[in-house]
Amino acid sequence: MPDVAVETGATITWSRSMSTITLPEAEAGEPSPRRRRRFYPWAVTRHTYGVLGVMVFTCGLYLTMMVQSWRKLGYKSFDSVIFDQAIRGYSRFEAPIVPLKSGYAGLPADFIQLGDHFSPIYVLFAPLYWIWDDVRMLFIAQAVIYAVAAALIWKFTRRILGVGPAYLVALAFAVSWGLQSAMIVGYHELDTSVLLLAIALERLYAGRHLQALIPTGLLLLVKEEMGLLVAVLGVLFFIRGHRLWGAGVSFVGLVWSALAIKVFIPGFGGSSTQYWTYKSMGPGPGSAAKFILTHPLEVADHVSSTPYREQLLMWLLAVALGAYFLSPIVLLALPSLAIRMLSDTPSYSMVHYQYNAPLMVILLLAGVDGVGRLAGWIVRLQERRAEAAPAPEAVATAKPLAVRTRVAQGLVWTWLAGVLAVAVYGCISPTFPIGKLFERDSWQQTSYERAAFAVVDQIPRDATVEADDAIGVLISSRTQQLQLPARSGPPGSRIVDINPYGAQYAVLGAPPEIIWPFKTRDEVLTLRQKYLDQGYEQIWQQDDVWLLRRKD
Repeated sequence: MPDVAVETGATITWSRSMSTITLPEAEAGEPSPRRRRRFYPWAVTRHTYGVLGVMVFTCGLYLTMMVQSWRKLGYKSFDSVIFDQAIRGYSRFEAPIVPLKSGYAGLPADFIQLGDHFSPIYVLFAPLYWIWDDVRMLFIAQAVIYAVAAALIWKFTRRILGVGPAYLVALAFAVSWGLQSAMIVGYHELDTSVLLLAIALERLYAGRHLQALIPTGLLLLVKEEMGLLVAVLGVLFFIRGHRLWGAGVSFVGLVWSALAIKVFIPGFGGSSTQYWTYKSMGPGPGSAAKFILTHPLEVADHVSSTPYREQLLMWLLAVALGAYFLSPIVLLALPSLAIRMLSDTPSYSMVHYQYNAPLMVILLLAGVDGVGRLAGWIVRLQERRAEAAPAPEAVATAKPLAVRTRVAQGLVWTWLAGVLAVAVYGCISPTFPIGKLFERDSWQQTSYERAAFAVVDQIPRDATVEADDAIGVLISSRTQQLQLPARSGPPGSRIVDINPYGAQYAVLGAPPEIIWPFKTRDEVLTLRQKYLDQGYEQIWQQDDVWLLRRKD
């Protein structure tokens, strides 16, 4: 089928093999791809500044959210300080020892992060701490990751739907509720998968399967269960015609996850069953798989058994208005959803936290591919009807292709309007944090929050410190020896006891809204008295923040 000019002025080509509408890379007025690669590897096109604008907007938005959340004690020691301690260790060419995790879980003092989650990807963040040794460097990296991913979303969408839709989808991704929820809790290893997934899918669908292998391999270093995601990526390699590569990628992904859980994590002092939260389905993977296959109705009931799960499924369905069901890319969402929705841990299936950030990439790109396929099928159907008509009748009723594809174009723009509407609603909904950027009270610090910042300067560098969950993250850059005044219980319980554990300094706070691990203000005051009874003296107080020092 020949190329035809449509109303937007772009040129679309019909791909019968993939059933999508695609745009060629070079547009009128731009250097050809061959010339640009040979002589102008960094050539500026007319869209360069537009994409840079999207990146600056995305990065600026999340940096602004970071500043607000930091001022309002929004970040917590769990899990931000664990990642901070691990990366600081790498940056000093030392083992990634995580005292916060080892103290809380009752593990040896030299316990390293790789025994908790197998995430060697943190090594790549170590140079950032040579620039600024502060946990906020991770939050800045998080914003940059989202910005670069938005540019890749633009590039993927442009190839399938065109330039205009590319900007709209990139902006919808930039403000998506999944990224909002992830940013507000701080950097997490899953944020790295946002960027790696975007690179892998963009390169794979550009026909550069060898280039797609690099981010696919790096995904294995993000977390132990990422091998399952890589295995599904192998299926996409297979579908895209790279069958040998696809089979190999899937095999490596499955084997890697098995090795990470059964060999690597125990080898670094962890347990292969420490995060098994599926006891309602069986004591292990085998029995759980058997239960899923033999009790499908009970599994379905479990998946929708709480309001949190129903809310999550509703928001996930809204991301791309269900268009992702028309694309094989949606298969990438299955490992994450299975791990979360089948778990007995309620927080895994909430719209909050970091777990939904990678799904924003998967579902939006699957939606783009799905709508492109549907639009392509419509054009192809009209072509067949025109070809099937008798010759005299076909000549008499022939219409320009621009007119015949108007239905397909209308479908694409209607879908885009719906995607943007969902994104805007996510920005104004009280469920997600962007709306707080425009509330004056959300920027003003309370006397308690000012006291929490003031206490940091009272603590000597490199001292051993026990601090509550909100104030601890402020102290992390001053000392590597930071723990919580709490110890976890056996699997299934969050806390065994809240007591002093012998640090040189203890920082306690009783905010207006009590946070984990405490339930009431009385628990905070009781712990403060325990410190005093065990030989500590109070050396500083402001508002309801107390600093105690052990008498040596």
